[in-house]
Amino acid sequence: MTRIKCDRLSRSANVVNAAVGGRRIEQVRSDIVSGKCTDADTVIVHVGTNNLKQDNINTIKTKLSQMCNTLKTNIPSHCSVAVSSILPRDKPPVQNIDECNEFLRDLCKEHKWTYINNSAVTTDLLYDGLHPDTRGMSFLAKNYQNFLRSAHPSLFQQGRQKSFQRKPQFIVPPGAPDWLKFLLSPGGSNTVNPYRRR
Repeated sequence: MTRIKCDRLSRSANVVNAAVGGRRIEQVRSDIVSGKCTDADTVIVHVGTNNLKQDNINTIKTKLSQMCNTLKTNIPSHCSVAVSSILPRDKPPVQNIDECNEFLRDLCKEHKWTYINNSAVTTDLLYDGLHPDTRGMSFLAKNYQNFLRSAHPSLFQQGRQKSFQRKPQFIVPPGAPDWLKFLLSPGGSNTVNPYRRR
């Protein structure tokens, strides 16, 4: 998830991608304890894939539950939280992913958090059987952006307004030739230019 561009998720909010490649559930839990989420207004957690190879399903569930409980006690009360589903794999081990995701969904219900379903990221969108390619990352980023938009709609609305207000205004200088007046007029560059050389 380290390749997700924060400025593309929101231009109005201060989005930080704290992902570290290869991290396991217990390591992310340690990051939470160290204070990474203390001042956050919104948190998206994506973890679990790297535990599939070394842990059995019961151990993974225990670690996920401990991590969620730790997160609950280390974030502000107003913080919005989403847990992102584990992506499919085209390399062993491929078992237990569906069961882990069902457990994550239940944890989200328990804590009243949002569960982000990444089922649109299929195995044909993994460039190496494990990690999403460009299209897969686009699906993932869109899911995250949809959650941020629902959690903080005013930020995205302000972003659109600011973008509109920054629309460039062109001033036609006195005595300008007709071809320049045409180009600087509203919509001029999007219509047929009668002054273009044939």
